[in-house]
Amino acid sequence: MKRVCLVAGIAAVIVVAGLLGFVNKGNENMSIHAVAVDNVAYLPEHFTWNTDAMNVHIWPYSANTVITGLAPSHLNLPNLHLDLPSEGPTGLPVGAVANNAFSMRANVVMLTIPHTIETLGNNSFRNNGLTDIIIPSTVRRLVSSTFQNTTAVNLSFDPGSMDMWNASVFSGTPLETITIVPSEHYRVENNSLLRNSDNFLVLGSRNLHIPSSAVGVGMSAFSSRGLSGEIVIPSNIRFIEDSAFFVLSGGPVTTIRIQSNLETPITSGTFGPLIREIIFEEGVTSIPTMQNLVQNSQTRFQRVVIPSTVTTMPILRMAIIFGMHMTVESWMDMGGTIIYENGYEYVDIWGERGRAFEQPSTPFEHNPNLTIYTPHASRPEGWPEGFNSDGSGGYVPVVWGYPFITSSTTGQGTISVADDLPMYAITLGDTRTLTAIPADGWQFVEWQINQD
Repeated sequence: MKRVCLVAGIAAVIVVAGLLGFVNKGNENMSIHAVAVDNVAYLPEHFTWNTDAMNVHIWPYSANTVITGLAPSHLNLPNLHLDLPSEGPTGLPVGAVANNAFSMRANVVMLTIPHTIETLGNNSFRNNGLTDIIIPSTVRRLVSSTFQNTTAVNLSFDPGSMDMWNASVFSGTPLETITIVPSEHYRVENNSLLRNSDNFLVLGSRNLHIPSSAVGVGMSAFSSRGLSGEIVIPSNIRFIEDSAFFVLSGGPVTTIRIQSNLETPITSGTFGPLIREIIFEEGVTSIPTMQNLVQNSQTRFQRVVIPSTVTTMPILRMAIIFGMHMTVESWMDMGGTIIYENGYEYVDIWGERGRAFEQPSTPFEHNPNLTIYTPHASRPEGWPEGFNSDGSGGYVPVVWGYPFITSSTTGQGTISVADDLPMYAITLGDTRTLTAIPADGWQFVEWQINQD
C-alpha cells in the first residue's frame, strides 16, 4: 500500500470526482503538517454490496447497486482515503451509499464520491474523521444524520440540486467554511447558507456569523456546531425554528443575548439545557412565548434579564380537550377548527370541543435556581399576574429596580465585568469585579453608579 505525506514547501492538490479541489501552498516560512493517507486503488471487492436497494431501504433515482460498507480486510486500515467506486461488482453504476455504511469509522479521513451516486443514506458517514466534505452536484438526497458528528470544517455542495436535505445532516460537525455551487435558491454570506425564498439562515458555521439580510434561523442550523462564547440574536432575526442553536453537552455557550422582537416561541429545544442566562437587551419591546424553557429541573438556568423597554408579556390561548391542556394553535395544527357560539370561542376536534381561554405565558417553570432581573420598580400593567409562576404553585423571585451597568467601549475607554457567569446587568447585592481601561489621553478617576 502506498503512503503520501505533505511537507513544507510542497504544494498539494486533492481533486474530488474531477470537479472540485482544495490547494494548500507552502513556502520556506510555512510549516505544513498533514496526516498520511491511503493512496490505494479501491476495487469492488474492497466493499460490501447489495444489488437490491429496497433490501437496504435506499431508493436511488436511477441505479440499484448500493455500497453497504467496507470489506473486513479494509475495516481497520488507518487514515483511509475512501475513494468510492462508480461501478459495482456486476458492472452496474453505483447509485447510493446505504444507511450506516461507514458510520463510526474515525479512520476515514478523506472521501471521494463519484458522480453516479445520487443518495447518501442515514448515518452513512457519521462520526468519520473527515476534514473536508465535498458532495458532487449529482447527489440529490442526503438522508438524516448523513455527516453527523464528523470532524469536518470545510463543506462544499450543491443544495439547489437536492430533493432532500436539511441542516441536521451536519449536526455536531464543526463547520467553518461553506461553499456552494451558484444557485437561484441559495446563497452564502459570512459562511452561512441562506435560502433565497424567505431569507432564512438554514445552515451556519461554528463562527456564528448571522448576516444582516437574514430574518430567521432554520431548524438545527447551528445545532451542536461547537459554538463558543455568547449566542447573540441580532435585531434583524424575527423567527427561530426548533433546535436552531441546540447544544446538548460539552458546549461552552451559557449566555443568550436577544436584541430582537422574536415572533416564534422559545422552547427547551431552541438552545438546549446548558444555558445559564438569557438577556433581553434594551430596545426589545416584546418577549416571545416561552414554555418550560429548560426542562427536567435543570439547575444551570439562573438568570433572565428583562429590560425597561418590555412593557407587555405574551398571553397564551388555551383549550382543554380529552383532558389535555394545550394551546389553541397546537389543536389547530392537529386538525382542530374554531367555532363561535353564544359569544364564546371553542376548539372542535374529532367530535369533541373545548372552550378557549387566556392564560399568561409561564416561561420560567421547573427552574428552581432562576431569578428574574428588571429595572422596572414593580410589575408593569402589561405584565399579567402569575407571569413568573414556577409551575408548582410558587413563583420565581424577581429583583425589581436594579442599577444597570453595561460592559462597553467608548471614546473614554473600556469597562468590562469579570465573572464566570457573563452578565450585562449588575444587580443589587452582587459582588463583581469591574475593570476600567482608560483610552489614550484619559485617566481613571472613580466608579459611579447612577440609578433612576
